[in-house]
Amino acid sequence: MSRTISRENYTVDRAVKELSALLANPSYAARAAAVGRIVNAEDGVSLTCETILSRLATPAKIGS
Repeated sequence: MSRTISRENYTVDRAVKELSALLANPSYAARAAAVGRIVNAEDGVSLTCETILSRLATPAKIGS
């Protein structure tokens, strides 16, 4: 779930209106909490380190 404001339509008043709508809608808060639980359960730092180390361990191909 998201709300966007195009660059051409961005104003402080529009941003306040959109943020107020997000904060007033309980479904946005529930979805954000659910996504937060998923993100918290991930071990992003370890996964990133493992990915970097695996790339470093693989010899680079010359000319690619």
